[in-house]
Amino acid sequence: MKLNHISLFITLSIILLVLLPVKSSIIFEENQNSTEQQPRVFGLDCYDDNTIVVRIVRKDPSKFQCLKDYLSIRTIYPNGTVKEFDLSSDTLNIQPFNFCILPKYPKANPLRFYPVRKNFLLITYAEADDINNFYTYNDWGVVIDLDGGIHSKIKLGPSYVNITTKDWKPGQDSITLNVHRDNGFLRTAPLTNSTGYSLQQFIM
Repeated sequence: MKLNHISLFITLSIILLVLLPVKSSIIFEENQNSTEQQPRVFGLDCYDDNTIVVRIVRKDPSKFQCLKDYLSIRTIYPNGTVKEFDLSSDTLNIQPFNFCILPKYPKANPLRFYPVRKNFLLITYAEADDINNFYTYNDWGVVIDLDGGIHSKIKLGPSYVNITTKDWKPGQDSITLNVHRDNGFLRTAPLTNSTGYSLQQFIM
């Protein structure tokens, strides 16, 4: 009897979803020329007002498992307006290895973005004093607006190194946004050579 009840609930839910009218439909087509690699969506998030932020990437055929070293953001507003910007790694002062995917950790993305506050994004990445020494890697954050303007940069803490393999493992920290976005966010990150975690609060 319980299983039947669940099945009925699922059926009704599907019917209701199908019958509900669609309020809006937005179609955005990324510009493409014959010499470029096909664009792909590599991340999507949204603000409280339903503004959607999308990261677009293209493969770099000249490098193994790397993307073109541009941060390409497309902002889609609820009224259908689309705003876009492309910032090079040189403009952002971000080292190119952040645009590559490590073969050992294909799901560990070195460069990520978060809609931390209305009209602002937090971009997290790594900086290395010595690219060949993973213990010199540190996580950093830069705040940019939706026009591509760069506002501030801050060191978040040491990057995580797997003590067994001695490899850098990017993207192990987590960013938790405050319910009230103006109050910033919490960052939790594992500590190298420890079972503990670092907990930090940042206020914008």
